[in-house]
Amino acid sequence: MRSGAVRRAASRVVCLAALILTGCSQTSPKGAQSTTDGVITGVAQPCIGVAVSPGGYSKISVTVYLTRGSRAVAQQSVAGAHGYRFEVPAGNYTVATHEGEGPKPVDVVVHAGRTAHADIPSYCM
Repeated sequence: MRSGAVRRAASRVVCLAALILTGCSQTSPKGAQSTTDGVITGVAQPCIGVAVSPGGYSKISVTVYLTRGSRAVAQQSVAGAHGYRFEVPAGNYTVATHEGEGPKPVDVVVHAGRTAHADIPSYCM
């Protein structure tokens, strides 16, 4: 083989290895949180009457709405302990429910790689 052919072959091997390594470094395992995302978590309390049967509280579903500005981002229905969780890009958000007297929004700032906590209390009348 001539030295030019060897150099071209070596160059191709290096380029191929670089492409493979670049692809591997950009892949994250399933379920891993992106470094630009953060998490909003909290508890959304349901609006309930005075008489709730034993174990009835955990069966009541509450829908949590997530907005960014005037745009709806996500919603999630939760029961049991009424805990919710959203993984979203960093930014300013509002979480709310439509329980009782209407939505009482809670503003949340999400930072990349961090978890913001915002409980949504029940405003039953």
